[in-house]
Amino acid sequence: MPIHYSNVMLLHPDTQMPTRIDRRKVEKTLEDGRIISCWTRFVKGTEIEIPKPERKYNNQSGEEQFTTAADDVLAVTYKPDLTQPPFPSEIVKELRNVYKKKTVSLA
Repeated sequence: MPIHYSNVMLLHPDTQMPTRIDRRKVEKTLEDGRIISCWTRFVKGTEIEIPKPERKYNNQSGEEQFTTAADDVLAVTYKPDLTQPPFPSEIVKELRNVYKKKTVSLA
């Protein structure tokens, strides 16, 4: 069963105690002078804004246990041979279906 957003308890920015929230549409002026409107979270019944936490990105880079080496990725593993069909001739015979009803055209 879903929970309504008004029942979500966030921490009060000053007291760090759980508090109910209220969402309001606020107009903000950007650095380049544009005015945008966005939804902001407030402590219910006050003008105290609850800021959204900054995102923490996982900036792992480098070799890990299951990372494929760049040389292995660039290596050519399939070299097609133009003298042979891409699949066996038995499969071609199966796909042709010799038992298929033949249609006769009355031309």
